[in-house]
Amino acid sequence: MVVDAVVETQLLRQPADDGNVLLCTYGSPGDLLPFLAIGLALREHGCRPTIGTSPSYRARVEALGLDFAPIRPDRQEDLPDPDFGERVVRGLQSPGDVFRRMFLPAFDEAVEDTLAAVAGADLVVAHTLAFAAGPAAEAKGVPWVSATLQPLSYFSLHDPPAIGPRPFAVALEAGGAAFATVAKGVAGLVLDHWSRPWHRMRDEIGLPESVGDPIFAGQHSPLLSLALFSSLMGGAQPDWPTNTIVTGFPFLDDPGAPPISPELEAFLEAGDPPIVFTLGTTAVREAGGFYEASAEAAARLGMRAVLLCGSDSRNRPTRLPPEVIAVDYAPHGRLFPRAAAVVHQGGVGTLAQTLRAGVPMVVVPFAHDQPDNAARMVRLGVARRIERHDYTVETAAHALRGVLGDETLRRRARELGQRIRLEDGAAVAAAAVARILGCG
Repeated sequence: MVVDAVVETQLLRQPADDGNVLLCTYGSPGDLLPFLAIGLALREHGCRPTIGTSPSYRARVEALGLDFAPIRPDRQEDLPDPDFGERVVRGLQSPGDVFRRMFLPAFDEAVEDTLAAVAGADLVVAHTLAFAAGPAAEAKGVPWVSATLQPLSYFSLHDPPAIGPRPFAVALEAGGAAFATVAKGVAGLVLDHWSRPWHRMRDEIGLPESVGDPIFAGQHSPLLSLALFSSLMGGAQPDWPTNTIVTGFPFLDDPGAPPISPELEAFLEAGDPPIVFTLGTTAVREAGGFYEASAEAAARLGMRAVLLCGSDSRNRPTRLPPEVIAVDYAPHGRLFPRAAAVVHQGGVGTLAQTLRAGVPMVVVPFAHDQPDNAARMVRLGVARRIERHDYTVETAAHALRGVLGDETLRRRARELGQRIRLEDGAAVAAAAVARILGCG
């Protein structure tokens, strides 16, 4: 059966000479930070972790004293079509377009880089989007572990994800296993068509033909599958891989991270806890009128507010109410515990920090896993949800009035925050990997 924070003894191998672990990831900073946290935890076991990811992350990785292996493609900003990333965030690109235009142009380079990085590893840990990592490890005879950041990646028929257009997502949630089985079957056929280059790559590096695609059947390792989230967000299901460990969220608590700015610190000290509005690191590129509406909603409620607007000056409201401050960025782990509530896009990293802070949330999902994450927070009893196209001054104020005035919801958020703070997903994941290698 699926295990929670325990590695079955049959996974153990003989001790490695030096415990070189390659952790491959791809995506936004939210996809990178959990792997950095696991890398730091692996060092405590005497392992030598290397982070294999986009070249633009080199400085961030090496600042933590971790080894770095560049693996193309680089991040979305460097694509030939500069507007493609924005269309992805807005949900205007199909998953097929994303795969063809974001991954395929650099797929051969990704395979080349990954094979080179794997050559020095004793074990590989692969993010869902690191499509070349598992096959490269197999080709080199190196054991590998799969790692997923959200329940959606398991697409359980017993806990169907809320994905796709809202009517479809509602039907998927309500339709039970039968509807989910049909939806997953259709998705699998489509994904198998999209993933022909992945099958070609497997053939070219000498691997046997694989049944399925890299998103469903091919993403999970036969050795170990790490579910890098709290069981509160998604508990183990009967159709998950039987070698799954639910680790808890891997938080990166870096003492060397930049502190809250003096300007923001002074604002926080000057009054009551504010509402924090953020769109994370990806959706913030397509903020639209989110921050204008948010500032006005806070003013309408008579609440103080912090707007985390990112580096794009166009996101900043033209007029800020007196009790609202706009900044580019602040560390979520230090800011959210000082908030009255957090309004965010539903990315799993932002969501995890909000849960850990123990404060209520309003989720405004944009794309990808965010609608499913939002649905899970509502079911947990700690959030309200607003569809992105419905987000206005009025709807934001109404939702915030609801969560701030609901003592049952606020108490639930505090209780779950206490439970999340007892979890250490990075330590659990690192211990599982180290035991396979015989380290520490």
